[in-house]
Amino acid sequence: MFIYLETQNVKKRYPRFDRKLRHHTNDKLYVALFEYKMRDVDEMGFEKGEHLEIVDNSHPDWWKARSLKTNLEGYVPSNFIAPLSSIEAEP
Repeated sequence: MFIYLETQNVKKRYPRFDRKLRHHTNDKLYVALFEYKMRDVDEMGFEKGEHLEIVDNSHPDWWKARSLKTNLEGYVPSNFIAPLSSIEAEP
């Protein structure tokens, strides 16, 4: 399947990727090791096992992430998550 996008009268064809496939190809995907409840409006709460895409990891302790479950964005504590492909992410 393909997605067709039209901009300025130019039609482009892009492959449509399954969300499951995306989990295996993106090195910015992380999994929550623990549940976290937000304490500030800039933060994002998440459940243990939830998959997150990292948007900005320039600060060592708080990273901006987007939840693949809720599509919400916010800051998360970097020590509560691990790369999806890491041994820490194993159940």
